[in-house]
Amino acid sequence: MDPQEGRSYRKMIQTDAAINPGNSGGPLVDANGQVIGINTFIFSTSRGSEGIGFAIPIDRAKNIISDLISKGKVVKGWVGIKVQDLTQLLASSLGIEEKEGAIITEVDKGSPAEKAQIKRGDLITEINGEKVRNKADFQGITSYVKPQDKLEISYIRDKKVIQAELSAQKEPTVKVAEEKEDFLGITVSEITPRIAEELNLTSKAGVVIIAVDEGGKGEGLGLREGDVIREINNQKIKNMDDYKKLIANVRNQRRLVMVIEREGGMYVVSVTL
Repeated sequence: MDPQEGRSYRKMIQTDAAINPGNSGGPLVDANGQVIGINTFIFSTSRGSEGIGFAIPIDRAKNIISDLISKGKVVKGWVGIKVQDLTQLLASSLGIEEKEGAIITEVDKGSPAEKAQIKRGDLITEINGEKVRNKADFQGITSYVKPQDKLEISYIRDKKVIQAELSAQKEPTVKVAEEKEDFLGITVSEITPRIAEELNLTSKAGVVIIAVDEGGKGEGLGLREGDVIREINNQKIKNMDDYKKLIANVRNQRRLVMVIEREGGMYVVSVTL
């Protein structure tokens, strides 16, 4: 784990060999001169070459060599799943008791995952016998998947453990149309008694943000998980029905003024869409 940026790295070779600027992509060799990895980055508090170096193991690098030689590019397998970390707030809103896993936020239409009947809201806990504790684990396992590779996925739905088997495919050249209706890249939920207790809320009016997409408009506006949306365009929100009606009007008006509660304080977010 990178303590400064909160990033998690899987299956890398950790070394104290100096990695100087320009060394990334170069070989990491052992005492016998054998290439054992590809230098990737260094974690250094001084921003110099000294510190902890990380390299991709050569066995993983070999997985893409044949593609580079024969096709000039890497052909990755397509599963059709997008995930995010399971947070306490997400678990509370979905009634999930587990503390670890990768929660599915999106399943592409026509994808291997959809054909395997995997759905949004399922919690992935294991892939091909490897434990999935978070989004980083999921990405680390699936990053090297090729078309036709078999994946055995264990996930939890309605407190039941389900196993699904699928074969990765070549990703379509035309992007699959998204089924979900997206608003600011945020996911909201009713304020349940459990959520109200966790956030120390005195009122259950409004909706609570339980997830914010990385790189989405909501993140750019400074919205956070745990924010409670109380008003939109001067209209008070009591529940999810109110929220859905108001965001439909926002799309027509192309104007948004949102009042949110965060840690006991009130904030106003305003933007032209």
